[in-house]
Amino acid sequence: MRVLITGSTSWESQAAIRLELAKLSSDTIIVTGDTPGIDAHAKVVALEFGFAVDPMKKPMPTTVLSPVKDGRA
Repeated sequence: MRVLITGSTSWESQAAIRLELAKLSSDTIIVTGDTPGIDAHAKVVALEFGFAVDPMKKPMPTTVLSPVKDGRA
């Protein structure tokens, strides 16, 4: 089973994460982001439980270029 954990970047409670992860089977894969807060805490707690962790990296922002208006548009 894959479980997504995502939320606030200001999350500070590993206890709440620990409480919920304790209910999962040992073959669970934890999917989380790569930001501070709940993502970072989820990764730490998941590894404590021996779960596999699949961190999702934020894509690099892309720049959308718009045509330069030269009076013809």
